[in-house]
Amino acid sequence: MKTMMQITVVLAAMIVVVCCSKNLPDGNGPSGGGTEIIDEPLEDLPPLEDVDDVCEKMTDIGFMSYCYLNFDANMDGRVSMTEANAVKAIECDDAENFSGIEYFSNLEIFKSSSVQTVNLGYNKKLLSVDCKGAPIAAVDLRYNTGLHEMSFEDCTNFVRVLLPSGLDSISSGAFRNTAIRRFVCPDSVKTIGDSAFNGCKSLEFVTFPDDNLYIGKGAFRDCISLESVTLPKCRNRYLEDEVFANCSSLKSVTIPDGSNLGIGKGAFRNCISLESVTWSEIVSINYESFAYCSSLKSISFQDGLLCHLGEYAFRGCKSLESFTFTGVYDNFTPGRGAFAGCSSLKSVILYPVTRVLEATFHGCVSLESITCMFDDGFSDVEDYAFSGCSSLKTVTFSDDLTEIGDYACYGCSSLKTITFPDGLTEIGSLAFYNCSLTKVVCYALDPPYLRIEMGEPFDRYCKIPELYVPSSSVDAYNQSSWSSYFEQILPIE
Repeated sequence: MKTMMQITVVLAAMIVVVCCSKNLPDGNGPSGGGTEIIDEPLEDLPPLEDVDDVCEKMTDIGFMSYCYLNFDANMDGRVSMTEANAVKAIECDDAENFSGIEYFSNLEIFKSSSVQTVNLGYNKKLLSVDCKGAPIAAVDLRYNTGLHEMSFEDCTNFVRVLLPSGLDSISSGAFRNTAIRRFVCPDSVKTIGDSAFNGCKSLEFVTFPDDNLYIGKGAFRDCISLESVTLPKCRNRYLEDEVFANCSSLKSVTIPDGSNLGIGKGAFRNCISLESVTWSEIVSINYESFAYCSSLKSISFQDGLLCHLGEYAFRGCKSLESFTFTGVYDNFTPGRGAFAGCSSLKSVILYPVTRVLEATFHGCVSLESITCMFDDGFSDVEDYAFSGCSSLKTVTFSDDLTEIGDYACYGCSSLKTITFPDGLTEIGSLAFYNCSLTKVVCYALDPPYLRIEMGEPFDRYCKIPELYVPSSSVDAYNQSSWSSYFEQILPIE
């Protein structure tokens, strides 16, 4: 039996006799730098010279010490094969080289924040690998067919992993903040977890299986080197929230026919290089789905029926010139601020649309025309709906319009004429202030109420030349506050 003194001497001697375990390439070759599947047989495990002590294969004093202290059940100064076979978990943060771990044939859990090299190929019952924050650069997991969970989060040197061909999922956060450069997703994978590749700033290349894949929230967020993506037919039928947010180099996204029917919140937010997106089928676009995509010039959704365009969906898309969707559900309403700050937007085509909510087109200084079908116009216009649209020349309101909100068309300096339907009852403060109106037609028999709490709805100091109203209502308008804003009030001919 070895004494503790003898064990200490053996451990000390190992410091000067260090042999490196077989390492993976560093990822700089033509096939390196990412996830791969390589079909090669596993070599036979070299036999032990001392069958009563697996520690003879260990070259790292930290790992050897850990094994003697935790797995020498009978305290004989050795870790026999019997004792090694009983080990289910190794959790060691005091070693860099884990040579010798191959002899723990029933190992299910490996966890180390200090590992630099390890060969886990012979640990075929391995279920979980957790190397968060470790200096490890590459690992071979292709023989670990039962693997359920893996994490190399914050392994900033990590560039390459070989995956088992039957792997069914990539764990949430599995490769977050690593240096991995390419991801070839195995056909067997059905799930890529939340934030799986979040913050992989060197990731340039991604391929997916053809279909039946779920991609979790933020899976590729902050992958600033990723330039193009071809998505599969995802089984969730929904592109999850922030899945490609902040991918500042992403230029193109390809979606196959019959694929996603919904785009999650912030899915492409801050993708400042994204120029175009074409979807064949779409039902919903959610909050800030494309916000601040400053290079996005055009977007077209066809064949689907859009039922939801979320708040600020295209906010800050300053290069967006046109938006076309010719298939929307009845009573469709774009969300608040949906196109706010789209300073290059010239035309919008929506079939049909009934309401314009708060700040929907706020700051669209190039917007000249809006085309819609459903009651031939808008039935409700909320606060700031068109404010700052300095190029807007025509707006058509529907017969159902009852109220126009505060600042609704404030600063629409190109707006010359406007017609109000007979159902209009109220116009908000500063609704048409700083416009260039020369003619207004109002079919309401009773003068609509003009709110002045925050300011005049029209500019009383630069009176509008003409107001046309029903002939029976001319006197009523002349005796109301409307007369303060018009030079003449004339009957509609």
